[in-house]
Amino acid sequence: VQATMRDLAPALASYRRSLAIAEKLATGSPADRDLLRTLASAHYRVGDALRQMGDPRHAGESFRKAIAVLERLAVDASDRESRRLLARGYKRLGTVHADLGDVQESVALQERALGLNEALAGADALNMSLRNEVAMSHVDLGRAYLGDNRFAEALRSYRRAQAISASMAAADPSNAQARWLLGLEHNSIGYVLT
Repeated sequence: VQATMRDLAPALASYRRSLAIAEKLATGSPADRDLLRTLASAHYRVGDALRQMGDPRHAGESFRKAIAVLERLAVDASDRESRRLLARGYKRLGTVHADLGDVQESVALQERALGLNEALAGADALNMSLRNEVAMSHVDLGRAYLGDNRFAEALRSYRRAQAISASMAAADPSNAQARWLLGLEHNSIGYVLT
């Protein structure tokens, strides 16, 4: 609630208290996958607050800690939730690298996120949430390519995202998120073409 209200310093303090609790719980039960995912999510929240406060370096440190936890869990290919959270971590860290001007690392991380999301969606083709994650990964990768002046690749990523979103919007006209994403993709394609 504090973060939503843009009250970021108290939000960060709350997230850090949550992280301290998650660390104790995970230390006490190191084999509990749910607690480890909770720990990773707590690191993400701290990182998100730090990034919103204009501290991408420390945000990146938090994201790396979350990724380290999730990479150990994601070795088990059947742990789809850890793999989904790991993809989000790569996306977050990729955005931090873009903030810091390291566009090549940003591209590499966005490509890793896309690969994970495509694998998850491929295993559950009817899952609209996973298809949406693939579309968003293409958008994020397009942005990373654009930051590296790789216009043809950015355009290709945006068009792949557009095809997915158009398919979802056509299949379910009440899917407002798919329509919103489709508008974003049209705008992004126009920007690249300009």
